[in-house]
Amino acid sequence: MKKKFLLPLIAIVAIAGVCTFSAFTPNSNQQVRTSQWYAYDGSGDPTQAENYVLSGPSSPGCSGDVEVCAIKAMDNGFDKPEITSTLVTEITAAVNNQQASANVNLRD
Repeated sequence: MKKKFLLPLIAIVAIAGVCTFSAFTPNSNQQVRTSQWYAYDGSGDPTQAENYVLSGPSSPGCSGDVEVCAIKAMDNGFDKPEITSTLVTEITAAVNNQQASANVNLRD
């Protein structure tokens, strides 16, 4: 009689253990999000994602201090920058002060 209950109990504990420990295994398919540089195409509002083209992990060659050349931001999932309110403030300040920042490069 004990064997009738013991075998199913062991199976249940084993399945529960596998489920519990597999829940904490890192997903190798999960992408790590990193900041990328996006070149401003010169058209429209520089605070709008559709006006940028993915440049890559390195800043494109920019020199000057008049208008936006490129921004560094997280990808929005469509190869466009995720422009947060903080980044909008940084873009605006860089243009107004004519000084590049950590996430905004300018050009002439």
